[in-house]
Amino acid sequence: MSESLLSAGSIYFYLGKDDFMEVRVNHKTKEWIKKQGNTISVTPIFVSLPGKNRKFIFDYECEWQLPQEMEKYYRVEGDGLTLYVNNHLPVKSSVLNVWVRGCPPFEHVEIKGLKRFSEIK
Repeated sequence: MSESLLSAGSIYFYLGKDDFMEVRVNHKTKEWIKKQGNTISVTPIFVSLPGKNRKFIFDYECEWQLPQEMEKYYRVEGDGLTLYVNNHLPVKSSVLNVWVRGCPPFEHVEIKGLKRFSEIK
């Protein structure tokens, strides 16, 4: 589990070894997530290359449920929201931006700051 501190629309959480991550969520997105149940799990979509013993993260998906294998996720809490981010997902920087996009009823959550097409070692 990680510790968090909510400050000016951002959630900071401790990853260990003096490493922190900032998660930014605007007010509209917070309210929309609360209507969906307050919890998001960010799960990788893996692809294996035929004939190779290598696995790649092709993309990720956001789900409105608790992860099945909690030990594989960072837990980020703040302002009544809980975000679970899979610890296999590589990040581009120490900031994740979470926001809702689209028009009702086709709204969905997007996250900027995670790498796609990354090899798992």
